[in-house]
Amino acid sequence: MYLRRSLLRLALLAAVLAAPASVLGQVPNYDAFVVFGDSISDTGNAWMLTKSAGIDPALPPSETPHETYFRGRFSNGPVMFEHLWDKLNKNGGSIVPSLTITQLPPRTAVSFAFGTSGTDATCAPVPGLLCQVGLFAQSLIGTQPSKRTLYAIFSGGTDVLSAPNPFDPAVVGQVAATIRQRMRLTGARYALAPVFDIARDPRWGRI
Repeated sequence: MYLRRSLLRLALLAAVLAAPASVLGQVPNYDAFVVFGDSISDTGNAWMLTKSAGIDPALPPSETPHETYFRGRFSNGPVMFEHLWDKLNKNGGSIVPSLTITQLPPRTAVSFAFGTSGTDATCAPVPGLLCQVGLFAQSLIGTQPSKRTLYAIFSGGTDVLSAPNPFDPAVVGQVAATIRQRMRLTGARYALAPVFDIARDPRWGRI
C-alpha cells in the first residue's frame, strides 16, 4: 500500500513536470523554493562537504578524471526538484546548495539536502533531516521566509533500508511520521512530499 501510494505521488509529480504551459499557468505562483532530503534532492552539498574534507574523489565523483556524476548530483543530470522548479519559476535560476550561502535570500531556491542522509538529528558525517531543518532556521538569521515559499522533501529511504525489517509497513509509517514532524518545525505553509504519501495524510494537510 505504501509503495503504491509512493508511486502514485511520483507519477503525479512526473505529470506536473510534463504538463503544458496552459496547465502550469493554473499552479499557484511561488517566489522561493526550499528543499530537504537525501541524494534525490541534493544539488551539491555532499560533494562540497566531502571535497572540503579532502576526500578524493569527492562524493559523488563529479570531476575529471573521476567524473561519473553530474556536477555534484547523485545522478547523470539535474535532480527531480530542479526540473520542477524550472517549470514553476518563470525567472529561471538553479537550486543552489545550502553550503554556498550564509543567509537565506528572501526569494531564491536552496537545497539543504545531503546525499546518504536519514531523518535523524545527527549533523555528522552528513546532516540528517532534523539537522537540515536546523541549518535552515540558522540561515534565516532572524528574518522570515517569503510567504510564497514552496517546501519540498524527499527523505526516509536510508532509514527504511537500514531498518532490521525494511519491508514492515510499520517501519515506513514511523519514518513518514518522523518526516511530518520535521517539516512542521520549518513553519512551512506549502509542502510537497512525493514519498510515503504523507501529503495525503489528514494529520499532514496544510501545515
